[in-house]
Formats: sequence, structure tokens, C-alpha cells
Amino acid sequence: MILSNHLKLDLKCLSESECLLSSNANQFIPCLAFPRREGAYLYFDLNRGVIIRSGKVVRRGFQARHDEHLTASKEEKSSSHFYFMYPSKEGKRKEKRDKLGCFEHLTQIIAVGFDPSSEPAMQVIQSYDEGGLLIMSKEDERRIKSSLKKELTVVQKFQEVIAYLFEFGYDLALSPENNVSRSPGFESILGIFGG
Repeated sequence: MILSNHLKLDLKCLSESECLLSSNANQFIPCLAFPRREGAYLYFDLNRGVIIRSGKVVRRGFQARHDEHLTASKEEKSSSHFYFMYPSKEGKRKEKRDKLGCFEHLTQIIAVGFDPSSEPAMQVIQSYDEGGLLIMSKEDERRIKSSLKKELTVVQKFQEVIAYLFEFGYDLALSPENNVSRSPGFESILGIFGG
């Protein structure tokens, strides 16, 4: 977040319930610029001027995940808090009185993105002391390799974990007041690391 200039100018001036991320959407790269990249993304509410959700996507790109969200926002019954608060203008719930906005007023921006076939993305299976990204013990490595879906390659499992970790880091930086994310995967990640 620091290296990407995603944080507000002075965190010492913020209360514990305020968003730590810049409210200037220009500090972020739109996912449309790299639709096939994977990683962690955010949704910025153009009407309210706040970031309202973090998410992650692997094994398909940012655009594919956005299209899935758009489809779900049009459904007659919302399947998550996110879609409940941001129904599509094209759906039957568009006139809902207690919504926070319309899905079409959200823009998907990159928190952390990567090309899954790039050399750095292939090195995620290495520990930090071996040139990788994660600080982990051999037991942590074993847990990751034996977890998640059986049909995933080892590299995909590590990419999945890293995308989750970035998502949760950004999720924690959001204001609880504006955050419409519900992160059910957090418990599974804690289970991998014995938390």
C-alpha cells in the first residue's frame, strides 16, 4: 500500500474507524487497464467518493470477476451484502430504498495485480529467504501445499493464498462504516496458518 501510494497522506490524523486508503481514485489503476491480470481489487463508489469493498481473483482476470459481480447485482434476490447494498440499475431491486448506490456507479480498481504466468508470480512457492514473497516456515509451506482444491497446481495454491492475504490487508484498511465486504475465506486462510 505504501509503495503504491494507496494510503492517505497522514495516517496519524485519522480515527480508528476511518479508511486508511486514499479517497483519490486516481491513485489507483483501473482494472480495465489490465483486465486479464489477477490479484486483489477494490470497488470505488464514484457517487459517495469512498472505497467500499475489497476482493480477490485468481485463475481468471479482473474483468471476468467484475462481470460475475455485475450479473449477481442484477439478480432478483441478492446473494451477498455487497449486492444487497449495490443492486444494478438493470435489476428488479433498482428501486430499493435503503441501498447505498447502484452497481454501475462503482469502478473496479487494482489493489495488487499480477500476471500469473510471469516469473515473479511463479516464484511465490519460495519462502522470503529464498527470494519469494511470504515469510513462512516449512510447516506453513506444507499446509499451503496440502490445502485448497486438489486440482490446483502448487503455484496456483500459493497464488491463491497471496491474493487472499492482499485482499485482507486492504479489507482491514477500509472504513468499517463503508465496507460492504464479507470475507468468508478469512477463516480458511487462518486454518492454513494454524490461526
